[in-house]
Amino acid sequence: MKKRSSIHGTNGYLVPLHSTNELLGMAHFHRPEHRQQSDFARHGHHYTHALFTLEPTNSSTEETKQMDSFKLKRLSNEFVFLSLSSSNENVADIIQFASGLDLVGSDLDGQLMVSYGINDCEAAVVFLDMEKINELLLPVEDGQEVQHLMRKLNRVDDNMN
Repeated sequence: MKKRSSIHGTNGYLVPLHSTNELLGMAHFHRPEHRQQSDFARHGHHYTHALFTLEPTNSSTEETKQMDSFKLKRLSNEFVFLSLSSSNENVADIIQFASGLDLVGSDLDGQLMVSYGINDCEAAVVFLDMEKINELLLPVEDGQEVQHLMRKLNRVDDNMN
């Protein structure tokens, strides 16, 4: 049986990266993977995120503006946003769900605006430097799957913005 990744849905919005002809998205994971009820949250202990890019595998024409087929091109390791309501710099909210992405400025030196929900009760916005985003995105070679590439969660600090 083929091993499957535990990557889950996204907000469904992909940001065009004009410098690379890729689309940037954000996925989420439920941790731990079993998603059983726990003392911390009804659906798993916490959520984590990963950035990814998709590359068209066929050529689109200027007339059609259509791209029919894509492949995973780059993928970041998992990360969380630090809690906005805690003075402890190592704390993240249990539930974070990125619900909006937008590019402010260039995909090389602008910022990625991420809006996200916190614990299904609040909303927040964070701006991440695209230079850092591009450093975090690692190449995916042909034949590699998500589970081959992911490492355990590391804390992403304020160097993201």
